Amino acid sequence: MAISDVLPAVLLFAYLALLAAVVLVYGRLRDQTMEEYAVAGRSYPWWMMLFTVLATWIIASFYTSWFAMAGTSGAIAFYIVLYTIAGLVVYYAIAPRIWKWGKLHDLYNMPDFIRLRFDSPTLAVLVAIGAIVIGAPWQVLSIKTFGMLMYEATNGTVPFDVGMGIITAVVLGYIVFSGMRSVVVTDFVQGIISTVIVFIALAWISTNLFGGFGPLLDQVATQQPELLTVQGSTGYWASIILTGTIGGYAWLEIFNRIFLAKDVTEVKKVAVGAPILVTITSFMVLVLGLGVGLVPEAAEAGQSAFFVMAEAAGGPLLLAGVGVIVLAAGMSSIDSQLATLGVVTSWNIVKELKPDISTGKAVNISRVVIVAWVLAAYYLATLDLPLLARIAIWTYEGIVHLFPPIALGLVWKRGNATAALAGIVVGLTTTYGINFLLAPSVGGPIAELAGFTGAIIGLPLNVAVYVIGAYVGSDVEYVDELFAEVAEYDGESLDLESRQEVLDRYDPIAPGEDD
Repeated sequence: MAISDVLPAVLLFAYLALLAAVVLVYGRLRDQTMEEYAVAGRSYPWWMMLFTVLATWIIASFYTSWFAMAGTSGAIAFYIVLYTIAGLVVYYAIAPRIWKWGKLHDLYNMPDFIRLRFDSPTLAVLVAIGAIVIGAPWQVLSIKTFGMLMYEATNGTVPFDVGMGIITAVVLGYIVFSGMRSVVVTDFVQGIISTVIVFIALAWISTNLFGGFGPLLDQVATQQPELLTVQGSTGYWASIILTGTIGGYAWLEIFNRIFLAKDVTEVKKVAVGAPILVTITSFMVLVLGLGVGLVPEAAEAGQSAFFVMAEAAGGPLLLAGVGVIVLAAGMSSIDSQLATLGVVTSWNIVKELKPDISTGKAVNISRVVIVAWVLAAYYLATLDLPLLARIAIWTYEGIVHLFPPIALGLVWKRGNATAALAGIVVGLTTTYGINFLLAPSVGGPIAELAGFTGAIIGLPLNVAVYVIGAYVGSDVEYVDELFAEVAEYDGESLDLESRQEVLDRYDPIAPGEDD
Protein backbone atom coordinates (compact mmCIF):
# COMPACT_ATOMS: atom_id res chain seq x y z
CA MET A 1 0.00 0.00 0.00
CA ALA A 2 1.47 3.35 -1.07
CA ILE A 3 2.25 6.18 1.36
CA SER A 4 -0.15 8.37 -0.62
CA ASP A 5 -2.97 6.08 0.48
CA VAL A 6 -1.91 5.70 4.11
CA LEU A 7 -0.96 9.26 5.06
CA PRO A 8 -4.39 10.87 4.57
CA ALA A 9 -6.07 8.10 6.54
CA VAL A 10 -3.55 8.44 9.39
CA LEU A 11 -4.01 12.21 9.59
CA LEU A 12 -7.80 11.96 9.47
CA PHE A 13 -7.85 9.42 12.29
CA ALA A 14 -5.37 11.55 14.26
CA TYR A 15 -7.73 14.50 13.86
CA LEU A 16 -10.65 12.45 15.17
CA ALA A 17 -8.51 11.43 18.15
CA LEU A 18 -7.68 15.10 18.79
CA LEU A 19 -11.37 15.97 18.91
CA ALA A 20 -11.97 13.15 21.37
CA ALA A 21 -9.23 14.51 23.62
CA VAL A 22 -10.67 18.04 23.43
CA VAL A 23 -14.08 16.72 24.49
CA LEU A 24 -12.63 14.77 27.42
CA VAL A 25 -10.68 17.78 28.71
CA TYR A 26 -12.93 20.74 27.91
CA GLY A 27 -16.30 19.41 26.83
CA ARG A 28 -17.56 17.44 29.81
CA LEU A 29 -21.15 17.86 30.93
CA ARG A 30 -21.05 19.88 34.16
CA ASP A 31 -24.48 18.94 35.50
CA GLN A 32 -27.54 17.00 34.39
CA THR A 33 -29.78 19.96 33.57
CA MET A 34 -31.42 20.89 30.30
CA GLU A 35 -29.77 24.32 30.33
CA GLU A 36 -26.38 22.63 30.48
CA TYR A 37 -27.21 19.99 27.89
CA ALA A 38 -29.05 22.30 25.46
CA VAL A 39 -27.15 25.61 25.69
CA ALA A 40 -23.97 24.73 27.62
CA GLY A 41 -25.00 26.92 30.55
CA ARG A 42 -25.02 30.11 28.42
CA SER A 43 -21.35 30.49 29.27
CA TYR A 44 -19.28 31.24 26.18
CA PRO A 45 -17.35 34.41 25.24
CA TRP A 46 -17.52 35.99 21.78
CA TRP A 47 -14.26 34.51 20.50
CA MET A 48 -15.53 30.96 21.03
CA MET A 49 -18.98 31.86 19.78
CA LEU A 50 -17.49 33.37 16.63
CA PHE A 51 -15.98 30.12 15.42
CA THR A 52 -18.87 27.95 16.54
CA VAL A 53 -21.29 30.13 14.54
CA LEU A 54 -19.02 30.02 11.49
CA ALA A 55 -18.48 26.28 11.86
CA THR A 56 -22.22 25.70 11.94
CA TRP A 57 -22.81 28.01 8.98
CA ILE A 58 -20.13 26.62 6.62
CA ILE A 59 -21.00 23.01 5.88
CA ALA A 60 -19.02 20.30 4.08
CA SER A 61 -21.11 20.74 0.93
CA PHE A 62 -19.52 24.16 0.55
CA TYR A 63 -16.23 22.45 -0.35
CA THR A 64 -17.91 19.86 -2.56
CA SER A 65 -21.19 20.96 -4.18
CA TRP A 66 -20.67 24.73 -4.16
CA PHE A 67 -17.01 24.42 -5.14
CA ALA A 68 -18.02 22.31 -8.14
CA MET A 69 -20.88 24.72 -8.89
CA ALA A 70 -18.40 27.60 -9.19
CA GLY A 71 -16.44 25.58 -11.73
CA THR A 72 -19.45 24.75 -13.90
CA SER A 73 -21.90 27.64 -13.38
CA GLY A 74 -19.53 30.45 -12.47
CA ALA A 75 -20.47 33.63 -10.65
CA ILE A 76 -23.94 32.47 -9.67
CA ALA A 77 -22.28 30.27 -7.02
CA PHE A 78 -21.18 33.46 -5.23
CA TYR A 79 -24.73 33.89 -4.01
CA ILE A 80 -23.55 32.09 -0.89
CA VAL A 81 -21.16 34.97 -0.15
CA LEU A 82 -23.93 37.54 -0.46
CA TYR A 83 -26.51 35.67 1.57
CA THR A 84 -23.93 34.92 4.25
CA ILE A 85 -23.14 38.62 4.64
CA ALA A 86 -26.82 39.51 4.66
CA GLY A 87 -27.65 36.63 6.98
CA LEU A 88 -25.12 37.71 9.57
CA VAL A 89 -26.51 41.25 9.41
CA VAL A 90 -29.89 39.68 10.22
CA TYR A 91 -28.15 37.95 13.12
CA TYR A 92 -27.02 41.32 14.48
CA ALA A 93 -30.58 42.64 14.25
CA ILE A 94 -32.42 39.76 15.90
CA ALA A 95 -29.95 38.01 18.19
CA PRO A 96 -29.70 40.48 21.11
CA ARG A 97 -33.44 40.54 21.82
CA ILE A 98 -33.76 36.78 21.40
CA TRP A 99 -30.84 36.24 23.80
CA LYS A 100 -32.41 38.51 26.42
CA TRP A 101 -35.73 36.69 26.35
CA GLY A 102 -33.83 33.41 26.40
CA LYS A 103 -31.89 34.41 29.50
CA LEU A 104 -34.94 35.75 31.33
CA HIS A 105 -37.27 32.87 30.51
CA ASP A 106 -34.91 29.88 30.18
CA LEU A 107 -35.37 29.46 26.44
CA TYR A 108 -33.20 26.87 24.70
CA ASN A 109 -34.31 26.90 21.08
CA MET A 110 -36.67 28.30 18.46
CA PRO A 111 -39.85 26.46 19.58
CA ASP A 112 -39.26 27.82 23.10
CA PHE A 113 -39.13 31.33 21.66
CA ILE A 114 -42.33 30.74 19.63
CA ARG A 115 -44.08 29.38 22.73
CA LEU A 116 -43.15 32.44 24.79
CA ARG A 117 -43.86 35.10 22.16
CA PHE A 118 -47.23 33.70 21.05
CA ASP A 119 -48.21 31.96 24.30
CA SER A 120 -49.05 28.82 22.31
CA PRO A 121 -47.74 25.34 23.14
CA THR A 122 -49.57 23.99 20.07
CA LEU A 123 -47.81 26.37 17.67
CA ALA A 124 -44.47 25.60 19.32
CA VAL A 125 -44.96 21.84 18.85
CA LEU A 126 -45.97 22.28 15.19
CA VAL A 127 -42.95 24.50 14.52
CA ALA A 128 -40.69 21.96 16.24
CA ILE A 129 -42.01 19.08 14.14
CA GLY A 130 -41.85 21.12 10.92
CA ALA A 131 -38.28 22.27 11.52
CA ILE A 132 -37.13 18.72 12.35
CA VAL A 133 -38.71 17.30 9.18
CA ILE A 134 -37.27 20.06 6.99
CA GLY A 135 -33.78 19.55 8.40
CA ALA A 136 -33.74 15.75 8.13
CA PRO A 137 -32.54 15.46 4.49
CA TRP A 138 -29.47 17.57 5.27
CA GLN A 139 -28.42 15.20 8.05
CA VAL A 140 -28.62 12.21 5.74
CA LEU A 141 -26.64 14.12 3.12
CA SER A 142 -24.03 15.07 5.73
CA ILE A 143 -23.52 11.42 6.64
CA LYS A 144 -23.20 10.55 2.96
CA THR A 145 -20.61 13.30 2.61
CA PHE A 146 -18.55 11.68 5.36
CA GLY A 147 -18.34 8.52 3.29
CA MET A 148 -17.32 10.38 0.15
CA LEU A 149 -14.80 12.46 2.09
CA MET A 150 -13.07 9.49 3.68
CA TYR A 151 -13.06 7.53 0.41
CA GLU A 152 -11.69 10.41 -1.68
CA ALA A 153 -9.16 11.65 0.86
CA THR A 154 -7.67 8.17 1.28
CA ASN A 155 -7.83 7.21 -2.42
CA GLY A 156 -10.26 4.44 -1.60
CA THR A 157 -8.20 2.95 1.23
CA VAL A 158 -11.14 3.45 3.60
CA PRO A 159 -14.35 2.17 1.94
CA PHE A 160 -17.30 4.54 1.60
CA ASP A 161 -19.62 2.89 4.14
CA VAL A 162 -16.79 2.25 6.63
CA GLY A 163 -15.61 5.86 6.57
CA MET A 164 -19.18 7.06 6.87
CA GLY A 165 -19.71 4.85 9.91
CA ILE A 166 -16.47 5.83 11.68
CA ILE A 167 -17.02 9.59 11.46
CA THR A 168 -20.72 9.32 12.31
CA ALA A 169 -19.88 7.22 15.38
CA VAL A 170 -17.39 9.84 16.62
CA VAL A 171 -19.93 12.64 16.22
CA LEU A 172 -22.64 10.59 17.90
CA GLY A 173 -20.33 9.70 20.76
CA TYR A 174 -19.44 13.22 21.85
CA ILE A 175 -22.98 14.56 21.44
CA VAL A 176 -24.47 11.82 23.60
CA PHE A 177 -21.60 12.17 26.07
CA SER A 178 -21.83 15.91 26.75
CA GLY A 179 -24.49 17.56 24.64
CA MET A 180 -23.99 21.14 23.52
CA ARG A 181 -20.82 21.80 25.53
CA SER A 182 -18.94 19.13 23.59
CA VAL A 183 -20.43 20.50 20.37
CA VAL A 184 -19.20 24.01 21.14
CA VAL A 185 -15.63 23.06 22.04
CA THR A 186 -15.25 20.79 18.99
CA ASP A 187 -16.89 23.37 16.73
CA PHE A 188 -14.46 25.99 18.03
CA VAL A 189 -11.56 23.83 16.84
CA GLN A 190 -13.32 22.94 13.62
CA GLY A 191 -14.36 26.51 12.93
CA ILE A 192 -10.75 27.64 13.06
CA ILE A 193 -9.76 24.85 10.68
CA SER A 194 -12.58 25.34 8.16
CA THR A 195 -12.43 29.16 8.07
CA VAL A 196 -8.79 30.06 8.86
CA ILE A 197 -6.44 27.12 8.29
CA VAL A 198 -8.18 26.65 4.96
CA PHE A 199 -6.29 29.73 3.67
CA ILE A 200 -3.06 27.75 3.71
CA ALA A 201 -4.58 25.10 1.47
CA LEU A 202 -6.16 27.69 -0.84
CA ALA A 203 -2.88 29.57 -1.25
CA TRP A 204 -0.97 26.34 -1.83
CA ILE A 205 -3.37 25.07 -4.50
CA SER A 206 -3.75 28.38 -6.32
CA THR A 207 0.02 29.02 -6.39
CA ASN A 208 1.07 25.55 -7.52
CA LEU A 209 -1.64 25.09 -10.14
CA PHE A 210 -2.16 28.63 -11.45
CA GLY A 211 0.58 30.86 -10.08
CA GLY A 212 -1.77 32.55 -7.58
CA PHE A 213 -5.29 33.91 -7.50
CA GLY A 214 -4.53 36.77 -9.89
CA PRO A 215 -3.20 34.52 -12.66
CA LEU A 216 -6.10 32.13 -11.97
CA LEU A 217 -8.65 34.85 -12.71
CA ASP A 218 -6.68 35.91 -15.79
CA GLN A 219 -6.81 32.36 -17.12
CA VAL A 220 -10.52 32.07 -16.41
CA ALA A 221 -11.17 35.40 -18.14
CA THR A 222 -9.25 34.18 -21.19
CA GLN A 223 -10.46 30.58 -21.42
CA GLN A 224 -13.89 30.59 -19.71
CA PRO A 225 -15.07 34.23 -19.53
CA GLU A 226 -18.70 33.15 -19.17
CA LEU A 227 -17.92 32.00 -15.61
CA LEU A 228 -17.32 35.60 -14.53
CA THR A 229 -20.93 36.63 -15.12
CA VAL A 230 -24.17 35.40 -13.62
CA GLN A 231 -25.55 32.97 -16.15
CA GLY A 232 -29.29 32.53 -16.50
CA SER A 233 -32.00 34.44 -14.69
CA THR A 234 -31.08 37.21 -12.29
CA GLY A 235 -34.47 36.57 -10.73
CA TYR A 236 -33.32 33.12 -9.71
CA TRP A 237 -30.07 34.54 -8.33
CA ALA A 238 -32.04 37.05 -6.27
CA SER A 239 -34.34 34.26 -5.06
CA ILE A 240 -31.62 32.00 -3.72
CA ILE A 241 -29.90 34.95 -2.03
CA LEU A 242 -33.15 36.00 -0.36
CA THR A 243 -34.19 32.51 0.74
CA GLY A 244 -30.68 31.83 2.04
CA THR A 245 -30.63 35.07 4.01
CA ILE A 246 -34.09 34.67 5.52
CA GLY A 247 -34.00 30.94 5.95
CA GLY A 248 -30.61 30.91 7.66
CA TYR A 249 -32.01 31.75 11.08
CA ALA A 250 -35.03 29.49 10.87
CA TRP A 251 -32.82 26.40 11.11
CA LEU A 252 -33.00 24.98 14.62
CA GLU A 253 -29.23 24.68 15.06
CA ILE A 254 -28.47 28.24 13.89
CA PHE A 255 -31.16 29.74 16.12
CA ASN A 256 -29.88 27.72 19.08
CA ARG A 257 -26.43 29.32 18.72
CA ILE A 258 -27.84 32.65 19.95
CA PHE A 259 -28.48 31.20 23.42
CA LEU A 260 -24.93 29.93 23.99
CA ALA A 261 -23.30 33.33 24.68
CA LYS A 262 -22.68 34.41 28.26
CA ASP A 263 -24.17 37.88 27.75
CA VAL A 264 -25.69 40.10 25.11
CA THR A 265 -22.44 42.02 24.53
CA GLU A 266 -20.77 38.81 23.40
CA VAL A 267 -23.64 38.21 20.97
CA LYS A 268 -23.08 41.61 19.34
CA LYS A 269 -19.33 41.06 19.04
CA VAL A 270 -19.95 37.82 17.13
CA ALA A 271 -22.20 39.68 14.70
CA VAL A 272 -19.41 42.18 13.99
CA GLY A 273 -16.58 39.69 13.48
CA ALA A 274 -18.33 36.82 11.73
CA PRO A 275 -19.25 38.59 8.45
CA ILE A 276 -15.65 39.67 7.84
CA LEU A 277 -14.10 36.25 8.29
CA VAL A 278 -16.79 34.19 6.58
CA THR A 279 -16.91 36.57 3.59
CA ILE A 280 -13.18 36.24 2.97
CA THR A 281 -13.25 32.45 3.39
CA SER A 282 -16.25 31.78 1.17
CA PHE A 283 -15.11 34.22 -1.51
CA MET A 284 -11.61 32.73 -1.80
CA VAL A 285 -12.90 29.14 -1.90
CA LEU A 286 -15.29 29.98 -4.74
CA VAL A 287 -12.63 31.92 -6.65
CA LEU A 288 -10.48 28.78 -6.57
CA GLY A 289 -13.55 26.84 -7.69
CA LEU A 290 -13.69 28.95 -10.85
CA GLY A 291 -10.48 27.20 -11.89
CA VAL A 292 -11.93 23.68 -11.84
CA GLY A 293 -12.36 23.67 -15.62
CA LEU A 294 -8.69 24.58 -16.10
CA VAL A 295 -7.59 21.30 -14.51
CA PRO A 296 -8.80 18.38 -16.69
CA GLU A 297 -8.82 15.82 -13.86
CA ALA A 298 -10.79 18.17 -11.61
CA ALA A 299 -13.25 19.05 -14.38
CA GLU A 300 -14.18 15.37 -14.60
CA ALA A 301 -14.31 14.81 -10.83
CA GLY A 302 -17.64 16.50 -10.11
CA GLN A 303 -18.09 17.16 -6.39
CA SER A 304 -14.64 15.68 -5.67
CA ALA A 305 -12.88 18.49 -7.60
CA PHE A 306 -11.48 20.12 -4.44
CA PHE A 307 -9.76 16.87 -3.44
CA VAL A 308 -8.41 16.30 -6.94
CA MET A 309 -6.95 19.80 -7.15
CA ALA A 310 -5.41 19.46 -3.69
CA GLU A 311 -3.65 16.22 -4.58
CA ALA A 312 -2.46 17.65 -7.90
CA ALA A 313 -1.01 20.69 -6.11
CA GLY A 314 0.51 19.12 -3.02
CA GLY A 315 0.33 15.35 -3.15
CA PRO A 316 -0.90 13.19 -0.25
CA LEU A 317 0.02 15.72 2.43
CA LEU A 318 -2.19 18.47 1.04
CA LEU A 319 -4.90 15.93 0.20
CA ALA A 320 -4.90 14.92 3.86
CA GLY A 321 -5.05 18.56 4.95
CA VAL A 322 -8.00 19.25 2.68
CA GLY A 323 -9.65 16.12 4.01
CA VAL A 324 -9.38 17.46 7.56
CA ILE A 325 -10.81 20.83 6.47
CA VAL A 326 -13.85 19.28 4.81
CA LEU A 327 -14.26 16.83 7.69
CA ALA A 328 -14.24 19.74 10.16
CA ALA A 329 -16.89 21.58 8.18
CA GLY A 330 -19.08 18.48 7.96
CA MET A 331 -18.81 17.45 11.60
CA SER A 332 -19.43 20.95 12.92
CA SER A 333 -22.61 21.14 10.88
CA ILE A 334 -24.24 17.83 11.70
CA ASP A 335 -23.27 17.80 15.39
CA SER A 336 -25.20 21.03 15.95
CA GLN A 337 -28.17 19.69 14.01
CA LEU A 338 -28.30 16.42 15.92
CA ALA A 339 -27.82 17.95 19.36
CA THR A 340 -30.58 20.47 18.75
CA LEU A 341 -32.89 17.85 17.22
CA GLY A 342 -32.61 15.73 20.36
CA VAL A 343 -33.33 18.63 22.70
CA VAL A 344 -36.27 19.93 20.66
CA THR A 345 -37.82 16.46 20.46
CA SER A 346 -37.57 15.77 24.19
CA TRP A 347 -38.19 19.26 25.53
CA ASN A 348 -40.65 20.77 23.05
CA ILE A 349 -42.60 17.70 21.95
CA VAL A 350 -42.37 14.89 24.51
CA LYS A 351 -42.39 17.15 27.56
CA GLU A 352 -45.33 19.15 26.20
CA LEU A 353 -47.30 15.91 26.05
CA LYS A 354 -46.04 14.70 29.42
CA PRO A 355 -45.07 17.73 31.56
CA ASP A 356 -44.15 15.71 34.67
CA ILE A 357 -40.99 14.33 33.05
CA SER A 358 -37.97 15.42 35.08
CA THR A 359 -35.15 17.44 33.58
CA GLY A 360 -32.79 14.50 33.91
CA LYS A 361 -35.18 12.22 32.05
CA ALA A 362 -35.63 14.86 29.34
CA VAL A 363 -31.86 14.91 28.83
CA ASN A 364 -31.79 11.12 28.54
CA ILE A 365 -34.70 11.17 26.09
CA SER A 366 -32.67 13.61 23.98
CA ARG A 367 -29.82 11.10 23.91
CA VAL A 368 -32.09 8.22 22.92
CA VAL A 369 -33.68 10.29 20.15
CA ILE A 370 -30.26 11.27 18.76
CA VAL A 371 -29.01 7.67 18.73
CA ALA A 372 -32.21 6.38 17.10
CA TRP A 373 -32.21 9.04 14.41
CA VAL A 374 -28.51 8.64 13.62
CA LEU A 375 -28.99 4.90 13.12
CA ALA A 376 -31.92 5.56 10.80
CA ALA A 377 -30.06 8.32 8.94
CA TYR A 378 -26.99 6.13 8.53
CA TYR A 379 -29.12 3.38 7.00
CA LEU A 380 -30.74 5.86 4.62
CA ALA A 381 -27.32 7.21 3.69
CA THR A 382 -26.24 3.73 2.54
CA LEU A 383 -29.08 3.65 -0.01
CA ASP A 384 -29.19 5.11 -3.48
CA LEU A 385 -31.47 8.12 -2.99
CA PRO A 386 -31.38 10.19 -6.19
CA LEU A 387 -34.12 12.56 -5.00
CA LEU A 388 -32.54 13.32 -1.63
CA ALA A 389 -30.38 16.19 -2.89
CA ARG A 390 -33.38 17.71 -4.66
CA ILE A 391 -35.48 17.46 -1.52
CA ALA A 392 -32.69 19.15 0.44
CA ILE A 393 -32.66 22.02 -2.06
CA TRP A 394 -36.38 22.45 -1.56
CA THR A 395 -35.99 22.70 2.21
CA TYR A 396 -34.83 26.31 1.86
CA GLU A 397 -38.04 27.05 -0.01
CA GLY A 398 -39.89 25.79 3.06
CA ILE A 399 -37.74 26.90 6.00
CA VAL A 400 -38.14 30.59 5.09
CA HIS A 401 -41.77 30.40 6.14
CA LEU A 402 -40.82 29.94 9.79
CA PHE A 403 -39.01 33.27 9.79
CA PRO A 404 -41.89 35.83 9.49
CA PRO A 405 -43.38 35.01 12.91
CA ILE A 406 -39.86 35.19 14.38
CA ALA A 407 -38.97 38.54 12.82
CA LEU A 408 -42.39 40.18 13.17
CA GLY A 409 -42.84 38.76 16.64
CA LEU A 410 -39.56 40.37 17.69
CA VAL A 411 -40.23 43.91 16.47
CA TRP A 412 -44.04 44.22 16.51
CA LYS A 413 -46.28 43.74 19.50
CA ARG A 414 -49.26 42.72 17.43
CA GLY A 415 -49.62 39.11 16.34
CA ASN A 416 -51.00 35.85 17.67
CA ALA A 417 -50.60 32.13 17.22
CA THR A 418 -53.48 31.83 14.77
CA ALA A 419 -52.02 34.53 12.52
CA ALA A 420 -48.58 32.93 12.65
CA LEU A 421 -49.84 29.44 11.85
CA ALA A 422 -52.15 30.66 9.07
CA GLY A 423 -49.30 32.60 7.48
CA ILE A 424 -47.01 29.57 7.55
CA VAL A 425 -49.66 27.27 6.04
CA VAL A 426 -50.58 29.72 3.26
CA GLY A 427 -46.94 30.45 2.51
CA LEU A 428 -45.91 26.79 2.33
CA THR A 429 -48.94 25.81 0.24
CA THR A 430 -48.33 28.62 -2.24
CA THR A 431 -44.59 28.01 -2.47
CA TYR A 432 -44.73 24.29 -3.11
CA GLY A 433 -47.86 24.53 -5.25
CA ILE A 434 -46.08 26.94 -7.61
CA ASN A 435 -42.91 24.84 -7.61
CA PHE A 436 -44.70 21.59 -8.38
CA LEU A 437 -46.79 23.16 -11.14
CA LEU A 438 -44.28 25.45 -12.83
CA ALA A 439 -40.67 24.73 -11.88
CA PRO A 440 -38.81 22.71 -14.54
CA SER A 441 -36.47 21.35 -11.85
CA VAL A 442 -36.65 21.15 -8.08
CA GLY A 443 -36.10 24.59 -6.59
CA GLY A 444 -35.15 25.92 -10.02
CA PRO A 445 -36.09 29.19 -11.76
CA ILE A 446 -39.66 29.59 -13.00
CA ALA A 447 -39.93 31.31 -16.38
CA GLU A 448 -43.47 32.53 -15.72
CA LEU A 449 -42.16 34.36 -12.62
CA ALA A 450 -39.18 36.00 -14.37
CA GLY A 451 -36.92 33.30 -12.99
CA PHE A 452 -37.96 33.68 -9.36
CA THR A 453 -38.83 30.63 -7.27
CA GLY A 454 -42.10 29.79 -5.58
CA ALA A 455 -40.94 31.09 -2.20
CA ILE A 456 -40.74 34.63 -3.55
CA ILE A 457 -44.53 34.53 -4.02
CA GLY A 458 -45.33 32.44 -0.96
CA LEU A 459 -43.28 34.52 1.47
CA PRO A 460 -45.11 37.85 0.94
CA LEU A 461 -48.42 35.99 1.28
CA ASN A 462 -47.19 34.52 4.54
CA VAL A 463 -46.42 37.99 5.86
CA ALA A 464 -49.71 39.42 4.56
CA VAL A 465 -51.76 36.70 6.27
CA TYR A 466 -49.82 37.24 9.52
CA VAL A 467 -50.48 41.00 9.44
CA ILE A 468 -54.19 40.57 8.67
CA GLY A 469 -54.52 37.94 11.38
CA ALA A 470 -52.69 40.20 13.84
CA TYR A 471 -55.28 42.94 13.38
CA VAL A 472 -58.28 40.60 13.31
CA GLY A 473 -57.26 38.46 16.29
CA SER A 474 -56.28 39.37 19.82
CA ASP A 475 -52.73 40.01 21.01
CA VAL A 476 -50.83 37.98 23.58
CA GLU A 477 -51.91 39.21 27.01
CA TYR A 478 -48.43 39.91 28.36
CA VAL A 479 -46.84 41.25 25.16
CA ASP A 480 -46.37 44.79 26.53
CA GLU A 481 -44.47 43.47 29.53
CA LEU A 482 -42.44 41.19 27.29
CA PHE A 483 -41.23 44.11 25.19
CA ALA A 484 -40.68 46.20 28.31
CA GLU A 485 -38.27 43.52 29.58
CA VAL A 486 -36.06 43.97 26.54
CA ALA A 487 -36.13 47.75 26.75
CA GLU A 488 -35.08 47.70 30.41
CA TYR A 489 -32.64 44.81 30.40
CA ASP A 490 -28.99 45.85 30.50
CA GLY A 491 -27.40 42.61 31.67
CA GLU A 492 -27.49 43.53 35.35
CA SER A 493 -30.68 45.42 36.19
CA LEU A 494 -34.28 44.82 35.19
CA ASP A 495 -37.69 46.09 36.21
CA LEU A 496 -38.58 43.01 38.24
CA GLU A 497 -42.22 44.07 38.47
CA SER A 498 -42.59 43.97 34.67
CA ARG A 499 -40.85 40.64 34.49
CA GLN A 500 -43.07 39.16 37.19
CA GLU A 501 -46.16 40.17 35.21
CA VAL A 502 -44.87 38.11 32.29
CA LEU A 503 -44.07 35.17 34.53
CA ASP A 504 -47.51 35.33 36.13
CA ARG A 505 -49.25 35.16 32.75
CA TYR A 506 -46.87 32.93 30.80
CA ASP A 507 -47.16 29.20 31.39
CA PRO A 508 -43.64 27.88 30.71
CA ILE A 509 -42.65 24.28 30.21
CA ALA A 510 -42.23 23.04 33.74
CA PRO A 511 -38.73 21.82 34.52
CA GLY A 512 -40.08 18.90 36.54
CA GLU A 513 -38.50 17.24 39.52
CA ASP A 514 -34.98 15.92 39.09
CA ASP A 515 -34.35 12.34 40.03
